[in-house]
Amino acid sequence: MKKRSMLVTGLVSLSMLMGSPVANALAAGSTYIAPSHSNLITRGEFFNLLVNAVDLSQVEAIQNFKDVNKTSPYYAAAAKLQGNHIVSGFTDHTLRLNQPVKQIEAIAFIGRALGIPNSPLAGSSSPLAEKHWAYNLSTWFNGVKANMDWTQSDKLLTKEEAQTLIQQLLSTSADVQTKLADSQQKQSELKSASMKLSLSAKVEGNAKAIKGHEQEWAMVQKMVNQLVVNGDAAYVLPDKMKINIAMNMPAMPNMPAMSGPINMEEYIIGKDLYLKTPAVPGGQGSQWLKIPNAMPDMGALMQQKTQLLPPQLQKSLFYRDLGNGQYAFQGKISHFSDLAGMFDNGTAGLADIKAALQQADALIGSLYIQGTMTIDPKTGLMSDMDVQIAVTLNDKAIGQDIPIKSVFVNEKIKMTDYNTDIKIELPAEAKNAQVIPAFTGMPGVASAN
Repeated sequence: MKKRSMLVTGLVSLSMLMGSPVANALAAGSTYIAPSHSNLITRGEFFNLLVNAVDLSQVEAIQNFKDVNKTSPYYAAAAKLQGNHIVSGFTDHTLRLNQPVKQIEAIAFIGRALGIPNSPLAGSSSPLAEKHWAYNLSTWFNGVKANMDWTQSDKLLTKEEAQTLIQQLLSTSADVQTKLADSQQKQSELKSASMKLSLSAKVEGNAKAIKGHEQEWAMVQKMVNQLVVNGDAAYVLPDKMKINIAMNMPAMPNMPAMSGPINMEEYIIGKDLYLKTPAVPGGQGSQWLKIPNAMPDMGALMQQKTQLLPPQLQKSLFYRDLGNGQYAFQGKISHFSDLAGMFDNGTAGLADIKAALQQADALIGSLYIQGTMTIDPKTGLMSDMDVQIAVTLNDKAIGQDIPIKSVFVNEKIKMTDYNTDIKIELPAEAKNAQVIPAFTGMPGVASAN
């Protein structure tokens, strides 16, 4: 399989992976009694807790901090956090490692360690004013029902409260791991299911790359940011899937053919992909295309999903039990190659996914993912999920500036019809589809201090 085909297959499989199942956070009471200073946790002590709880790149830097030296018990943690852009220090060039840490500072450090973007989450709210330095952060945490009392966020944390905060936001309990593993196992045993999904996105541009092309970029940004995709899908293992996609493209100047409703239909039969291209107003009508051997073995892929996340990601992606069968998850993937261990080289098609994930490292700087999902207590199967994904691209992944700086995706999924008699038959007109080869080639992506 060629490079671009592998990349597309890998990213699709990653989406499927994240779309299947694998306590409230610290909330201050209505009355706050200041603890004794001896029981408060310092910034340095919190830094040590943080680097032990979450996986961070081995990048270290200590610069211009006149109150930090290598003999400090917090030096290594501070260096790692600075190297990963989680702490930056105060304007007087100090880091104040022995100063007590505020709750809102601790939450900000955790958010940065998780990879939460410095942009508000669309559709989420916050009790903080929009001008507050932690407003953006709070919208993401509120989006996954982290029940924090932001009105008392300036309180100083005790050591016990800091430990609780770390445990709740940066760990997955053994009980939750067991429930998710059981759900994944049940998911892998399914023979059929249906789903409905909706997806919206937003992009931010790379100012350097779009300089001189601002008008064209504005059109692209408008098209993406106003686009809403709705779809439904059904699969019957081991080798059948049907997907319907409906989009309503916003009106674009000088591009009438790209405006209005667009409907697409796809089938996977065996390893072959069939696509029904949309009709173009005033131009070509719809037609069926066939791409042979474009897909991995669906049954093998579902079986691979019974594995829990590889050890490399157990300190990068964390799950919380919200009660009533609902779970929240948050975390980042800094290196897609860390996911490669989930795919067996000996199974047809999965080696290509593994290779594609490794190639994605060059394009994608980081991926932050969070969301909530509901698992039916009776069946142990996922019934719905709401996911937010933020992808940051490397500035020069293919030897040139990439116009897109980041992509934000919101996806809602509802699963139904588990193990029912679903009929998937390729339409008669698709059997005479024009055969095209797999794609060839690939181009070359005042606050807590």
